[in-house]
Amino acid sequence: NGYAVECRLYAEDPNNNFLPVTGTVQKWKPKKLSGVRYDSAINSGAKINVFYDPMIAKVIVHDSNRVEALRKLNYALKHTACLGLTTNKEFLVELTQNQDVLEGNYDTHFIANYFTKGRQAISNENLQMVLAAATIYDYHTNQNEKTVLKTIPSGWRNNFYQAQQKNIAYRDTNYQVNYIAKENKEFSIAFGNSENWNTAQLIAIDNDTITFEFNNHRQTLFLVKSKDSYYLQTPDYGQIVLKEVPKFPDTKTEEIAGGYQSPMPGEIIKVLVKAGDTIKKGQGLIILSSMKMENTIEAHEDGKVEEVFVEEKAFVEADEMLLKLES
Repeated sequence: NGYAVECRLYAEDPNNNFLPVTGTVQKWKPKKLSGVRYDSAINSGAKINVFYDPMIAKVIVHDSNRVEALRKLNYALKHTACLGLTTNKEFLVELTQNQDVLEGNYDTHFIANYFTKGRQAISNENLQMVLAAATIYDYHTNQNEKTVLKTIPSGWRNNFYQAQQKNIAYRDTNYQVNYIAKENKEFSIAFGNSENWNTAQLIAIDNDTITFEFNNHRQTLFLVKSKDSYYLQTPDYGQIVLKEVPKFPDTKTEEIAGGYQSPMPGEIIKVLVKAGDTIKKGQGLIILSSMKMENTIEAHEDGKVEEVFVEEKAFVEADEMLLKLES
């Protein structure tokens, strides 16, 4: 009677070949709708670690026909908050509103072709709105965490009209946010080199929710920040992840020539090479296990093993250096 469809919400990064990620689900609030069921044991504060499958929830939807079921699934996903770590939710939202998916025009090559064509872009208006939200959130947090000179605004300078600046990245593109904090929690905000100043005012920040006005339109979003990443839940687009760009580069994260980093956290199952070995392109170097999956790290080019930094049965974090090859 009717049609049912299921999707699986995972702690994984679609932009990194769908490899699993770890982290803490800081905000979990599924959208309750008739005909929608969430099979999940997740709550706010739940940790996703390397010892279990990275699946967060199965979202099962029933409706009168296939298209209506997919539309209801899309709506449920957009209004479900799962914030604090990278998930495939944004990808699932895009997938369930893709016209080819709605019409059933897909095959086993669809994902590869879909990413080649380019993913859906957020509107400039929505992007500026969430950039403003992250900026206001940081200013408010910094102001509240001050232990001295509390009466002086955060980022104060003697030239009142000189804007402060933040750089925030969205999908690997950096955006410059220029802002001036005023009285009554009001802000003037411009983007990049634009002379067009937007108005904003903070109304309240409470329980992972920020309410503010942007160009006289009131917005209420879920927003959590984990390290240098902002996770926002918007009513129109769903989840958006922004990344704060540091003012000064971190020398620890600079890429090492010939270095091979772990693509995800996990356990070293087997080290297949040792220092001094001659390596051919495509040859296996290390077998890594994470979240019930085994992945083989392969050589990108011919070379010689200069140094191995890990041992078998050791646990590594994402981006941790595994070994170095001399090409």
